[in-house]
Amino acid sequence: MTLLLGLFLGAAFGTVLQLSGVLSHTKIIGTLRLTGFTIMKLIMTAIGVGLIGVHALDALGVAHMNAKDLYLPGIVVAGLIFGVGFAITGYCSGTVLAAAAEGKLDACPAR
Repeated sequence: MTLLLGLFLGAAFGTVLQLSGVLSHTKIIGTLRLTGFTIMKLIMTAIGVGLIGVHALDALGVAHMNAKDLYLPGIVVAGLIFGVGFAITGYCSGTVLAAAAEGKLDACPAR
């Protein structure tokens, strides 16, 4: 059952990415150049839905929110690694898998 749920959620996530057009290298670069806002809108929507979902699950007693201590050096290093990879490839970790599944050659590391 857990595998089927994961398959369903992954397929739904990939479908949203594909239908919204965020797998387009041009849109990704436009976002990085601050000339296109499609991806930013999608990210903000995902953050909002996530916030509402997590708080609803916490209110129902299904999930329990507890914050860890802030570790700023780790956040800075991870952000730099993610940002450099995003800028070089034009894909983030979620969109690269969906673009590769779509058959886009620029998303495949070994061509």
